[in-house]
Amino acid sequence: MVNYICEDTEYVWKMVGGFDFAFLDYFGKSGKQVPYLKGEIEGCINLMKTNGMIAIHDVFVEDSYLEEVLQIITQRDDVEFVVLPYNYGLALLRYKGESKYGEIKDNFIKKSSNRKKKYV
Repeated sequence: MVNYICEDTEYVWKMVGGFDFAFLDYFGKSGKQVPYLKGEIEGCINLMKTNGMIAIHDVFVEDSYLEEVLQIITQRDDVEFVVLPYNYGLALLRYKGESKYGEIKDNFIKKSSNRKKKYV
């Protein structure tokens, strides 16, 4: 089930947490300062389930501090992070810390393989 919410974060962050996935797409405008950007992302992280994913759009916008903020956030031990260079950049962040909202379990058992993987 998807619950699409398009609201100011002051409203959303006060809601009941426990998100599996969040998509943040409002950082593309320049002028948003480091404390604001960091607070927004950390506010979202605080509402995620363990293994929850956050997608952040517009990472590579000129005159934005988002890249700097993501450098700070990814120093945390409880997140994994990658940026895809599509369009203006798409960051994917997985929260792997403890969450009071529970955990997204990986029920897929991976088989070990001695094969070397080939990537095109």
